[in-house]
Formats: sequence, structure tokens, C-alpha cells
Amino acid sequence: MDRFKKWLWAISSCSIFVLFGPNIGFNTITSMVIVFMVISYPFFRYTIISRIFIPIKNHLLIHIVSLILIFYNIILSIDPLISFQYWISYLVFIYGFNSWLIKIKRDGKYQEFLSVLKKDLKYYMFFNLMLIYFGLTFLGFGSLKTYNTFGIMTGSVVVYFWFLDFKNVKIKMLFISVLIYFLLVSLSRSSLIFAALAILTTELILFKKSLKRKFLLLIGGVSLLLLFRNKLFSWFSEKQTISGSGITEISDLASLNDDRYMLIQNFLKTYQDNFFTGYGIKSDYNNLSEWNAVDNIGVHNGILDMLLVVGIPLSLIFIYYFFKSFRKLIKMTLRDKSNSALLGFVFYCLIRSYGESYFLINTGNQMSIFFILILIVTYNTKKKQYEN
Repeated sequence: MDRFKKWLWAISSCSIFVLFGPNIGFNTITSMVIVFMVISYPFFRYTIISRIFIPIKNHLLIHIVSLILIFYNIILSIDPLISFQYWISYLVFIYGFNSWLIKIKRDGKYQEFLSVLKKDLKYYMFFNLMLIYFGLTFLGFGSLKTYNTFGIMTGSVVVYFWFLDFKNVKIKMLFISVLIYFLLVSLSRSSLIFAALAILTTELILFKKSLKRKFLLLIGGVSLLLLFRNKLFSWFSEKQTISGSGITEISDLASLNDDRYMLIQNFLKTYQDNFFTGYGIKSDYNNLSEWNAVDNIGVHNGILDMLLVVGIPLSLIFIYYFFKSFRKLIKMTLRDKSNSALLGFVFYCLIRSYGESYFLINTGNQMSIFFILILIVTYNTKKKQYEN
């Protein structure tokens, strides 16, 4: 497992190049190459060198259709080169990690591997956030977008730590307090709200025996939020560290939702142009036929973003595999509560995608990589492996 742990450390360190590349002398292309080298390690080590190949007889038709759709998504995209580079990175990452899983199962170390993923992932997540915080606060690196990314990523880690089983509760609360402080620094109030929602919803799903107490807690939490929301939003506005911050200039939740609603309406006018193939990865939304109606840099919705850039059919295939993994993860967690942190993390990533295009198909964000890893591992976990 040492090799896997080192790989997770390398993934966590990629935030330096992804978020602060220009500040440390790396252009975007160089940073992308470094990230690609890290996430493609399993492919070159286990697929190419060890020649471990994935059996494709299962779901062969889906695989063939997916590759055809990806091919057309590349050649018909607004920028075929960018789409090609992205898909190479994504497919190499997915295939290589699956090859590694096959090797781990052959060696009889799958349970040990699951233990590392459930218990040690917290170190890599927290280390990643500490790097970003240090760069933002002490070195003055980054921009408004970096603060927003920091908040979104921190929200996922708050949920993960909430469900971890610590021997010392005080240590756990210390970690959570630091993470909440990070959220306040990022000024991403939506991440704070989505983190609380993910925690409460996951609690309701998992702990049925105390359903009444959880329901009262949910109602009480929402009531307090509505009661103090004006003071909370005023505090965010007063404490914002960036002039004209797009994170805090929306005054309340209603206007935030109205902004998203406008984007959704715009999507409904746009997606029909490229229903089957999508517009391609990293498409400039301002160039799309109806997108000039909204002065915004993107759709800010992971599900809609996926539909736009890869097309409806390919998105449905991804959603099928996602929900198959997610359903299995719920079953695994109901049987073994040590999986609660993984479930909470995935649930946050899912509902957070309502507000941002970060988690569903993204290899440039470290938490998104962890999200995809968890889904792949869950999908490949057999029933007998989590019932033991």
C-alpha cells in the first residue's frame, strides 16, 4: 500500500501547480502536464509495464458506444485539441486505476486497500487544503476564483471529517473547527450551506433509529438559518477580502437561486444545438448561440455543464455508472458505518454540483479526483467483499 499512499500524496500536491502555477513560474500547459504525469502513473506502471488489462466483455456494448460518442465529441467540439487532451487524461486515469485495482485484488490486498481509503484519505485531503491556505494567506497567491475553489473543496472535507470515527472526539472537533475557519476565509457561503445540507441528509439516511431526533435537528437548523440569515450574509459581506467579490455580492439565497435559474433557462435554449455530441470540453460559453444573454463565465451547475460539453447520451452513461456506484455505497455504509465518511463526501460532491461545475467530470481538481476514485472503488467492490 506504500505505493498507493505516495500516489495520493502526489495528487494532493498537485494543487500547487493547478491553482498557483503562474505564481511559481509554471504556465498552464506545464501545470497540466505535471497533473497528467501524476494521475496517469497507474496506467504506465500497471497497464503498459505490467500489462494488466481490464476485461471488457461485461458491458461491451456500452463501452463501444461510449468510445464512439467520445470520438464525435472530440472532432465536433469547438476546440478539438483541448477536448482530445482532456479525454486522453480522463480515460488514461480511469483505465490505469482500474488496472491497479485488478493487481491489488490478485495480491489479496483489497481489504487493506479499502482500509487505507476509509481511514487515511483524511491526511491527503487536509494536506491539500493546508497547501492552498498557505498560498492564499501567507504568500498572497491566487485570485477570486482560487478562493471560491478553496471554499468548495473545503466543504467536501468538512463533510468527510464529520463522519470519521476518531478515538479522541476533541481532536475531531479541532479538525472540524479549522475546516470551518477555512470556509469562512474562503467566503463561500454556499459551500457552508451545502456542507450542512449534506451532513444532515446523510445522517437522516444512515441513522434511522434516531430519525425523529434527526428530523427535529434538520427543522431546527433550517429555522435558525432563516432566522439569522441576514446577519450571516451581512457578516460575509463585511469580511470579504476581495473588492467586488462575486461570492458575496448576491444578497440572499433567493437571488442566488434566481441566478442559477437564469442559467438553467439559458441552458434549455442552448443544449438542443448539440444534443448528441456536446460542445466539447472547456468550451467558451460566451461563444454558444444563446449564451450571451447571461453575463457569466459558465453554467455553474455540474450536471448541466456535463450535458452541454459531452452531450446527452454520454452524460446518461456516466449518470448510470454514478448511481450504480452511489447505490452500492449506500448499501455498504448501511452494513458498515465506517464507510459513512466516503458516503458523506460523495453526497456533498453530488449536491454541490447544483451550484458549481467541479466534481462530476474533472481531473483538474484534487477533491474531484478523490471523488472519482471512490466511485471506481465502490463500483468494483463485490458484495462479498463488504459483507465480510
